[in-house]
Amino acid sequence: MTNTEASAEDFARMLIYAADCIRYTQQVQSYNDCNNCARGCGYEPKWGAMTRINCPLWRAKDETDRS
Repeated sequence: MTNTEASAEDFARMLIYAADCIRYTQQVQSYNDCNNCARGCGYEPKWGAMTRINCPLWRAKDETDRS
């Protein structure tokens, strides 16, 4: 195997990895998180902190909070 063939294989692996990263990021961005939650729970993160994704406490903004 020549260096060119190895480089082409490495490049193909990097493209597949990049596509997987993009797909994962899009999937995570589609989940509900603290930024679009109507509930004011005790976890509500400060600005810049990590938010919970797909949280079981999440409520839509148009729902009424029964707790």
